[in-house]
Amino acid sequence: MKKILFLTVLAFGFIFNACEPMQEINDELDKALNAENSKALFLKDLQIAPAAYTLTDEDYELSSNESVGNYKNFSGYDLPKDFLPEILYKKFTAEDAQSMMIT
Repeated sequence: MKKILFLTVLAFGFIFNACEPMQEINDELDKALNAENSKALFLKDLQIAPAAYTLTDEDYELSSNESVGNYKNFSGYDLPKDFLPEILYKKFTAEDAQSMMIT
């Protein structure tokens, strides 16, 4: 009798433990889809990068550096190599290793 009770409890344990065997896989798929959706939403608002572009006053305001945003130019302390990629990243989408002429 004890063996039957033990086997019954063991069987129910296996049944309740195996109710959702695909749960971990589904969670990973949901995370991957959410990451793709957030990237698509980010890229939706961006323009495709042209071959040449002239920065406007609004473009300088995209910089995280206050002096670049306020004075609308780069200086000896605020170099374009430090802050221009940030502006272009917020404004355009492009292929990897695509070149642009910026004036």
